[in-house]
Amino acid sequence: MLPRSITNSLSTDQMHLEDDIRALSQYEHFARFINVIKQRREDAIARLRGSSPEQVMQISGEISAYDDILQDANYEVLLKKWSAHVE
Repeated sequence: MLPRSITNSLSTDQMHLEDDIRALSQYEHFARFINVIKQRREDAIARLRGSSPEQVMQISGEISAYDDILQDANYEVLLKKWSAHVE
């Protein structure tokens, strides 16, 4: 179990992250950036086919990192909101 000070810090960091993302979500530039992250995740998924086991591990790490960013940004809602401005 983590010490209370670390747990509180993580909670505070998460709250700041949520506030920051909420603020950034007001800008179509952020939506375009998130769309690029989504495209990179899709490209990484496509690279899995025919990859060696070592490459699969590396690519899986990339996909996981992209997924974390996309989930934090609530990308489905964000991209729907800005669909007229994001390709």
